Amino acid sequence: RGSKAMQGGMKLGKTVAKLGAEEVPSRLRKVAKHRSPLERARAALTLSATPRHIPCREEEMEQIEEFVHGCISGSGVGSSKKHQQGRCLYISGVPGTGKTATVLEVMRQFRRKAEREEVGPFQFVELNALRLPTPQHAYSFLLEQLTGWQTTPGRAAEELNTMYFGASGASGSSVAGGGGANASASVARRGKSGGGGGKRPVTILLVDEMDQLVTRSQSVLYNIFEWPMHRDSCLSVIGIANTIDLPERFLPRVLSRLGLQRVAFQPYSQQQIQCIIRSRLEDLEGCDGGTLFDRQAIEYVARKVAAVSGDVRRALELCRRGAEMACEASSGAEEGSEEAGQRVVVTIRHIDGAIKEMFGASHMKLLEALPELDKIVLGFLILELKRSGTIEASLEDLVTRAKRTLKMIPADKSAAGGSLQDPQINEISNSVTQLSRMKLVVAEAPLKHRQRKVALNIPADDVTYSIGNSGGESLKWMHKLLKG
Repeated sequence: RGSKAMQGGMKLGKTVAKLGAEEVPSRLRKVAKHRSPLERARAALTLSATPRHIPCREEEMEQIEEFVHGCISGSGVGSSKKHQQGRCLYISGVPGTGKTATVLEVMRQFRRKAEREEVGPFQFVELNALRLPTPQHAYSFLLEQLTGWQTTPGRAAEELNTMYFGASGASGSSVAGGGGANASASVARRGKSGGGGGKRPVTILLVDEMDQLVTRSQSVLYNIFEWPMHRDSCLSVIGIANTIDLPERFLPRVLSRLGLQRVAFQPYSQQQIQCIIRSRLEDLEGCDGGTLFDRQAIEYVARKVAAVSGDVRRALELCRRGAEMACEASSGAEEGSEEAGQRVVVTIRHIDGAIKEMFGASHMKLLEALPELDKIVLGFLILELKRSGTIEASLEDLVTRAKRTLKMIPADKSAAGGSLQDPQINEISNSVTQLSRMKLVVAEAPLKHRQRKVALNIPADDVTYSIGNSGGESLKWMHKLLKG
């Protein structure tokens, strides 16, 4: 009966293969293999492409390498230390400055060293808080990555406490449910066993977008940073967020666990952005990229992006789109024409077209046409979101931010709107309603009044660019605040 079932399965497999697993035509495989250099450049410039190395972040990478090496060197078989203890590192910087990419590159290097047995064994877990339904689901995600067991956030928190604190932290482990005590013991054994009875290999947890785990009680962050402080803990935590002063807004008990080890990523300069673009092209062609991109084109895109935010992702996207435009222009040229016979090069004209396309989107046109008051309200919203490190702010917090900011600015520089010298909540609420109708922000109904939640619905860099480009002299002070 078993052999018949196996034969039936083989027949079914062949049937499925005939239905959905057709061979890719050789013509298409040949086209994919022999792509033009510019088409390969487009692929290398995408945000999902993994570069061979991370340029212009050597100093930051060295600090992270030192931290990771310190985490691993105190664990594993043959360690001279009687007790091991985890560590915590906080990494900050505005979006697009290579924070996550640098950490992942460091971990790739240490993974290769571990394979060559140059360092002790370790486990790496990457947690992106933006992908979690709630902050509490960080427990479920971490437990699943460590043990393969899926459960609720509350139960996962108990089991993680059992793993990192033993019996002293497992007082609530016997939760009612199917085989609760047995499951707890099983997970604890899996967490504490190192495979051979020795010390467990260290676990390095990367918490990206850490500001999304902030709650009123801050219990999730407290637990994550408390686990490494245990005497025999094997867990070390690397936290990444966009705001440099986020730890100062933690409760004292959380801040004491985080420690003082920090790495700050500064925005990329114009020269660094040029270096990164050329590095991507070197990975592709083995040259300086001058044969594919005109030198002035790279300088132009670097200058534009550095003036707005220093977000290298925008520079790469503009170059990729410029390469697409160059390919489209080449394919549209008639055969035999002078243009068709020339090698395709991305020029400043293609980059300028990509910039106009990016900054000429519908929301950019709306931003340019906004009244001055609405632009100022958007600016205050961005300042408040940067300060809080969250994705939304209440109307009351927005008004408070406006009043505090305007007090520090000379009256002649912030005289726009007159009444903004003393912002009123009704005035800003009406502005938020107008911005919400234009889909520039997402806001709750006005019924909640002071506790009405407001979130930005467009990139903050676009608002900064629009205020600097079309705000005029009267909004220079706001542009300076947003860039700082």
